[in-house]
Amino acid sequence: MANLEEVFLDEKQGVDEKSSNGQSKKETNKSKDILVHIPDTDRVIACMEHGILDDYAHTVIFLPGAGFGRTNNPDYNNILTQLNIRLIIVDRPGYGLSTPHPTRTYQTFANDLFHVLKYFNLHESKNFFLAHSAGCPHLLSFCNQYPNLVAKAAIVCSPNPLVGKAPIDRPVEPNCGRSCQRCCALNFLCCLTCCMNPLLSSWEKNPKEFEKFTLQQLKAPQDKQFYQENNQQMSLFIQQFGDAVHPPNGKEALYLDMLGLPVKNWGFSIRDIGCSIQVWYGDADEITPNGNWFVNTLQNAKGFEQNGYGHALIYCKFDKIIEILIEE
Repeated sequence: MANLEEVFLDEKQGVDEKSSNGQSKKETNKSKDILVHIPDTDRVIACMEHGILDDYAHTVIFLPGAGFGRTNNPDYNNILTQLNIRLIIVDRPGYGLSTPHPTRTYQTFANDLFHVLKYFNLHESKNFFLAHSAGCPHLLSFCNQYPNLVAKAAIVCSPNPLVGKAPIDRPVEPNCGRSCQRCCALNFLCCLTCCMNPLLSSWEKNPKEFEKFTLQQLKAPQDKQFYQENNQQMSLFIQQFGDAVHPPNGKEALYLDMLGLPVKNWGFSIRDIGCSIQVWYGDADEITPNGNWFVNTLQNAKGFEQNGYGHALIYCKFDKIIEILIEE
């Protein structure tokens, strides 16, 4: 068992409310930080529990997208309490309180995640998993290495492999623009890195700069509507980014998620994954437009295409994604 240390932050005791039928309903709003020491290393992986921490019916492990970690809880409508769920969100190496791991791969993180499960005594049972964007390849690697620990997984707006033959190892790019982006990523990574480094540095120094970039990327109609109607969520979104991406390690961790890992061979084949996986994607997502390829390539996948939604789907549809994920 890993050597463990717990740090308790921002705890709020549950209160009793009356539900619509007049019965007492437990309302719990707690967060608890946990640092898990990885055996035979000097690294720790940080995670945070959200939602119901006692007498919960289900546990869901969530891997957020690039630039986000353990505080990135999309439970805006209190769905965790309604469904009696404990949500465990994990900082990948270099984010938040997790120790950096410059040689991180999707496989090494899968092993880190196993030790997180071991801490929670979830390493001998099947569990629910959720990932968004850059968190998806990390989750898929875990599904490939530890299929016996996966009851169901949901990937939301997943990037696709860039290396290999299409359409077997990777999808056929949908247009010339995407083909050019792939070519640049594979053959001119040094140039891309030089261009990206100042941008990533500005985001690490001032998360407000990331907010400007994010707003420019909101092109899907449903994404725009969501943030127009939920101004407070954008402020929370930027705060969560700052919690994960901060000096001295945030920029390097973000680079690995955005460029360093995606351009390499992922180390496993999507075709070999046999777990039950739900694939959520928006038809207006220009960042990760190949959800249908995952549906057709994974052995045991079910697709959930969402009309008018883009890369912010995890925030816009979190309630529905969680509800369907834990359905028996």
